[in-house]
Amino acid sequence: MTSPRIVLAAASVVAILSVAGTLLDAGWVLLGALSIAAGAIIFVAARSAMLTGSRVLAPLAVCVVAVGNPLAVSAVQSFIAVEFDTIARSTGGGLVDWALYPGVADLTPTTDQLQTVDTAALATAANASLRSAVETLAGELGHAWTTAECTTGVLGIPNGFGGGSEFVRVQSAVWVTESFDGSDAQREVLLRTLDSAAAQLALTEIRDTAGDVRTGDGMREWRLESQSLSLTIARSTVSMSFIAGPLLSSWTTAAEFEDVVAPYSGVQPPAVVEETHVTADGEILPICGEE
Repeated sequence: MTSPRIVLAAASVVAILSVAGTLLDAGWVLLGALSIAAGAIIFVAARSAMLTGSRVLAPLAVCVVAVGNPLAVSAVQSFIAVEFDTIARSTGGGLVDWALYPGVADLTPTTDQLQTVDTAALATAANASLRSAVETLAGELGHAWTTAECTTGVLGIPNGFGGGSEFVRVQSAVWVTESFDGSDAQREVLLRTLDSAAAQLALTEIRDTAGDVRTGDGMREWRLESQSLSLTIARSTVSMSFIAGPLLSSWTTAAEFEDVVAPYSGVQPPAVVEETHVTADGEILPICGEE
């Protein structure tokens, strides 16, 4: 008959070796042997409890190997890795959780991105301007327009580390027609109508980002800081949309944002785990084909 004290001592040794072996990645041979030993200890402890009437030491030995065997320790290690891998120590000595990071991964906000913007009003104005342009083009050119499957409205931007940021995007519907005939007359009406829509939104900078929409296929943007009205011509297909961002959410001021983001300064961020649809140079990308 094995003494409950000996069983408890053996259980403690197995638990200590299991924790050390798991943390040091000792390999499946050692961990497998420890798992078998844990199972044997549970059997011996149960038998010892029945034969000696032990109500403390033998049951305690079972509890020790139940939570201190390699399988249990590995499960806890995996849980911690998933749930707490975004926590790091700040330069001030405290802890920061990157899942609560108020910014966007790899983005250093510009001055205009930290300005307070009425994003709801901006979304309403952009949609109204585009719808007016569609009605004008449908009336003058007879084009039939549809909307692509894109996410629209005022939308929060993920921070990239499993949480939400204090930044939002404004995205209109993407209007598409396949009735463009490529003639100079239709091209003139198209560009004049988009010039008018851009003026309504105070978008004063014009960029031809691909080709030349004045003579053939291409893409043109009318911009103002983080806001952009785009026109794309690809043979008979024409699409147009508005997008803005990243913009600081209307419920946060620049000063409040700076205060909340300060503890993260100088701290190495974890790997990005979620797509933000924001480029390294701060350009917002449309979200299409997704719910």
